[in-house]
Amino acid sequence: MNKFFKIAACAFSLLFAGISANVNAQNDELLTMDKSIRQMMDFYDVDTIMVVLPDNYKISSEDEAEIKSFVFWKRKPAYIFRNESSLKPSDMNRHLHFFGPCYKFKNKELIDVPFTLEANGFSYKDEMYSKPEHAFYYMHSNGKRLYTCRNGENQPLTYIRRMAGAYQLYVFNGNDLLIPALPLEIEQRISSRVWFRAGQLAAK
Repeated sequence: MNKFFKIAACAFSLLFAGISANVNAQNDELLTMDKSIRQMMDFYDVDTIMVVLPDNYKISSEDEAEIKSFVFWKRKPAYIFRNESSLKPSDMNRHLHFFGPCYKFKNKELIDVPFTLEANGFSYKDEMYSKPEHAFYYMHSNGKRLYTCRNGENQPLTYIRRMAGAYQLYVFNGNDLLIPALPLEIEQRISSRVWFRAGQLAAK
């Protein structure tokens, strides 16, 4: 398998070489594409991920299964699902994956994101995202906190289907990518890049 990823990565290197230079949708403070992929992989490079849910929020079995299936480049970590009020001080040292409607979290200090939490959603750069279909992905700069939050409880986990990881921050509207604003062809190439780059890095 490692040999396959090395060969595939070489074959695709020319295809994706110019993507980073041509895409300017992210702010200067956000991480570069390869560093973001590496950071995403490092987040999952632990034995156990703790998924933190808002109190009184019950995750569906389908969502739980999708979250557990995301890692493909290594042995999958174990997952613990816990409501926010059940967190212990020692849990703050774990790799925490915050999931569920962001505005339902009571302890706002836990939600350290560049978004503003609103009554029924979130806002970013003066743009309001309050539809049930709106969602965001954000990997914290410390590499130990991942936020995949959507407003509605019965919406697709688009960050998984779009292979989020090339950027530190994404905003979705259902299955559509809003931020970064990219042509569909480029978006598909970047999603493929995440897949191949993760395999390449794992093979080293």
